[in-house]
Amino acid sequence: MRNMLRYLFKPSGNDPDAIKSAYYESVGPTHVTMILAFLAGMIFLVLTFVYPPYFGGTTVLYHQICYVSILSIAAVWMIGCRYAMKDYSSRFHTVFVLNHFLGISLHLWVISLVIVNSLARGTCDTTLFMTVALVVPLCVYFTPIVYFIIAILSNASMAFFLYYMVSMGSIEPNELANFTIFSVFQVVMGVIMSYTRYRLNEQLVTAERQRQEIEMLNKSQNSFFSNMSHEIRTPINTIIGLNEMILREDVSEEVIEDAVNIKAAGKLLLNLINDILDMSKFQSGSMQLLIEPYHTGDMLSDIVGMLWIRAKDKKLDFNVDVSPDIPAELVGDEVRIKQVLINVINNAIKYTKEGSVSLTVQCEMKEDKTCKMIYMVSDTGIGIKSEDIPYLFSAFKRVDETATKHIEGTGLGLSIVKQLVDIMGGKITVNSVYKKGSTFIIEIPQRIEREGSVGKYDFAKAGSTGRKKEYLPKFEAPQARILVVDDNEANLMVVSKLLRDTKVRIDTATSGAEALRKTLNIRYASWTT
Repeated sequence: MRNMLRYLFKPSGNDPDAIKSAYYESVGPTHVTMILAFLAGMIFLVLTFVYPPYFGGTTVLYHQICYVSILSIAAVWMIGCRYAMKDYSSRFHTVFVLNHFLGISLHLWVISLVIVNSLARGTCDTTLFMTVALVVPLCVYFTPIVYFIIAILSNASMAFFLYYMVSMGSIEPNELANFTIFSVFQVVMGVIMSYTRYRLNEQLVTAERQRQEIEMLNKSQNSFFSNMSHEIRTPINTIIGLNEMILREDVSEEVIEDAVNIKAAGKLLLNLINDILDMSKFQSGSMQLLIEPYHTGDMLSDIVGMLWIRAKDKKLDFNVDVSPDIPAELVGDEVRIKQVLINVINNAIKYTKEGSVSLTVQCEMKEDKTCKMIYMVSDTGIGIKSEDIPYLFSAFKRVDETATKHIEGTGLGLSIVKQLVDIMGGKITVNSVYKKGSTFIIEIPQRIEREGSVGKYDFAKAGSTGRKKEYLPKFEAPQARILVVDDNEANLMVVSKLLRDTKVRIDTATSGAEALRKTLNIRYASWTT
């Protein structure tokens, strides 16, 4: 009850946007009504000149004034609306004033028309009473209390006039009875419309509150995933780093086998965490590209090198066909392109039990030193049903779960691929025959860094079938001294051990302040990661 009483005076609550929308929503239907009123007023005004006797002869001037009035009211509304649409800051105030002007003017106009008609004919047409009732929809955008005040005052004034006409014998008493019926109808209809609007307003407020709660929940969820991903990645990187040290040592074959399995499981877990972190970045709008030059051949070699062993472990043929005329150096986000290709190729290997997986790379040259890189990944795997293809890039969605329930993954890989390709300005399409295999076609525009092609490149050398390579440091720098800064002691230990064979002198710091103090007296080599 308290809410309904509050609604009588302020139907849109305290939300400024809700108050404004309550007036904006009236513009469309009311504008149509006023156009019709303008046309009707124009027709009747012409009729007063063409056939004056119909309008009472001596009172034709009063009729003409009434129809000129409705033309003026409609003109003021349409001109005012046109002005309101130009200036956003004045829309609310303009429409607010126009609504009240329109409601009051129409009530006065109907009263005036009833009076003029009764003077002209000595009767009040039922159509005029119906017009009084039909004014209600035009006034529904008032606050309910304002509507009731206007309706009661207009009906009371009309009833007084009709009572006076009956007492003078100018009209029949049943005309007053008819008007009373239509007045009650008008008020009841107004009450029903006001209550309907009240219930609708409640539902809108509830829906808005729920939307805000869902939005806050999504933000909290994204923040949680992002924070947890960062926190989980730290110990995982430590485990992978220490495991790498075990693989570098001269240990038994059994220890090596266990370490290799730990490395594979650790990388899988790290990929899952990275998928969750990337998805939270997309949802929060914080995903950004790092655009810089990169060597095309080296990038493809890294990808083939990472996935060749996995294909060989499943006894799959891994075919690589790179067009020799693709540019040797391009400009783009190498890391994200790698992520896209690794995800798609890794999926192809996962869902292929026998046969082959193929990577084909082509280039479509364009003007202004740009080209469209086309990567095609084909497999002879389980394929995709045609009805499942529209859902292939949906997050947390795995199609044909009966056939894929034993395959690991979060269901985020292809969703992330699609979003990464989109933000790089490319597109990804898929062709598939169920139980026969699939082909993913990825097109990404890139800028050419310099002239020259990659030529013939032996990507087979990038793969390796060995379980363990003899570790050899890529460089030695006994004169170099570096400072490693991290707030996690385990990470500092891992970095120090991984760089031990390079003979680089390593200092560590666990905070920015400590790092700055050390740089005051020691000149460190410039090296950032």
